[in-house]
Amino acid sequence: RVNALENVTIPKIQGILDYIARELDELEREDFTRLKLVQGKKEAEAAEYAKIAAAANKRDDQPENDITANFDAGDDEDVVF
Repeated sequence: RVNALENVTIPKIQGILDYIARELDELEREDFTRLKLVQGKKEAEAAEYAKIAAAANKRDDQPENDITANFDAGDDEDVVF
């Protein structure tokens, strides 16, 4: 019986444990890869959004050399002649 345990049962259980460890490592690598891909896509989307927002801010209805664009006349009193 002791011989069967040492030569058959224990190596079989050790093989099963090694298999489980390899599978868990593989799952961990897959999760890591998946997370990196998602993170990369989010960063690319954020960069694209920032690029679009910068282009929208740069593009105004009034030209940049219009000096009246910097003044807001909304709080001025009306002048009647």
